[in-house]
Amino acid sequence: MTKKTDQDVMRENNKKLVLKTLFNAGQTSRSSIASMAQLQKSTVSSIIRELHEEGLIEDLGIGEASNAGGVGRI
Repeated sequence: MTKKTDQDVMRENNKKLVLKTLFNAGQTSRSSIASMAQLQKSTVSSIIRELHEEGLIEDLGIGEASNAGGVGRI
């Protein structure tokens, strides 16, 4: 049996954190998820893309823009 690397374990933990944040927040932006989960926006975007490809979440389109960015809704 192959042992998971620290990076793989961290990625799985971050994925679970993003899902938990989405569950608790409902419709929100990637930027808001990054802020709530205290993760980098690029990390959240990558995880969101993966979750979308797995059919676990769906993109709800474009929301209101802000100075901080993050106009997509999940």
